[in-house]
Amino acid sequence: MMKKILLPLGVVLWASLMNAQVGVNTQNPQGAFHVDGNKDNNISGTPSAAQQSNDFVVASSGNVGIGITSPGRKLDIKSTTTPALRIEDGTQQTGYVLMSDANGNGQWKALTQSIIGSFPATGYTGPVEQYTNIWTNISITLPPGKWLILTNILLKANPSPTNGNGAWVRLQWSSTPNAANTTNITGSLNSGIYVAPYGLASGSSIINNTSTSNATYYLNLAGTNVFSNGSGGPVYSGTWDNLGASIWGENSIIAYPAN
Repeated sequence: MMKKILLPLGVVLWASLMNAQVGVNTQNPQGAFHVDGNKDNNISGTPSAAQQSNDFVVASSGNVGIGITSPGRKLDIKSTTTPALRIEDGTQQTGYVLMSDANGNGQWKALTQSIIGSFPATGYTGPVEQYTNIWTNISITLPPGKWLILTNILLKANPSPTNGNGAWVRLQWSSTPNAANTTNITGSLNSGIYVAPYGLASGSSIINNTSTSNATYYLNLAGTNVFSNGSGGPVYSGTWDNLGASIWGENSIIAYPAN
């Protein structure tokens, strides 16, 4: 007879436990799982803000609260001290920020992490006067995102301009070598005047890599306009002396995050 009574009673108790909230150090759990770290909560009602400050709660929604018993996000942290969050994985450094990749993976990285463009050992040596896109062998590879590109390229040719003649030089960033593909590139042209033994083509561009992987961009010689001194002298004619080569210390290409 006793066994017949205990069996249904056990089923009822088991069902009750399966549907009950679980409290650790508290008789008044505020979620599916509630830990009162300091054992200071009241036996009824909502804990005060001070009492919640040492609590950990998993709500029925699956939200997790630390220092708050009614979390409104998947992870909700409430603290009266700062910083409230610490992530130490070995990559943390002073001034770093938590950045996400395309899959949402977070990692500590420098906010102003720059990327340097590459220069060939031997530069472009074709004629100065030309009007079609020719790749200078200069390129830069950028991760996904928006980037500010600062460009400085030394201009030197043989022979040097004389008596006021010279050339107006235009260099252009493109997603394709030897072609003007400037989609998602703002201010693609970087220009300069060449009227002395040396000149400089410089400028700033915004390149937005909208893909999900690294992409390479190319600096093309987009065209030059040669001119005379305006007094009947000869129009300039020459050949580039290793345009864009690494031998020239003035050459620099630096990309900064612009998101």
